[in-house]
Amino acid sequence: CMCNCRADERLLAYCECHDQALMGAQSLAFRLMGDAMYTHMHVPVVEAQAAPRRACTPSTAEAPPLRRVRRGIALHKLCRLLTYTLGGDAYLNFIGNEWGHPEWIDMP
Repeated sequence: CMCNCRADERLLAYCECHDQALMGAQSLAFRLMGDAMYTHMHVPVVEAQAAPRRACTPSTAEAPPLRRVRRGIALHKLCRLLTYTLGGDAYLNFIGNEWGHPEWIDMP
């Protein structure tokens, strides 16, 4: 584990922060994808039928919405992987979207 703690204390790792939930801040996925997640969370038919996939170019602040969603999903998966592998004794999968609003996290 990559932290400064006592050896006998158990650790729990998670991507989402409970401070976000208490303050009504945005979820990690919404911060990565923004408003594009509402309109571009699909695979276009033309792209699904294309044979080879070309390499993505580096993203900029003005990236097209579909590329922004792809990048957001990839970074979210990477954050979860790092949390799972570098975390302590447990992994918490905190979704926070039980009420259908991905803009912010709610505590029940």
